[in-house]
Amino acid sequence: MTREVAAKHYRVKEIPLLPFEQQRTKLYKSAIALTKTNPKEMLCIGDAVSKIKPARKLGIKIIGVLTGFSSKKDMQNASIPTIKNLTELVETLN
Repeated sequence: MTREVAAKHYRVKEIPLLPFEQQRTKLYKSAIALTKTNPKEMLCIGDAVSKIKPARKLGIKIIGVLTGFSSKKDMQNASIPTIKNLTELVETLN
């Protein structure tokens, strides 16, 4: 989901980048609405606690990838399960 697509969904000119958590919440709400998917059936994967924590608040399952901004300790402190990389996710799903 991009900010541009979310802006169209909300019928506004743009979704501001900041405050970041509000921006992410709007993106995830747009994804839920546009796909008509139950949040409990969705998965959000991200490399920063601040990117994925808003998804959890909406009932979306989350997984942290340890290739970006947040450390394993940051993810653990936020009670976010982690994988080392996306290859590990693919192996887990098979």
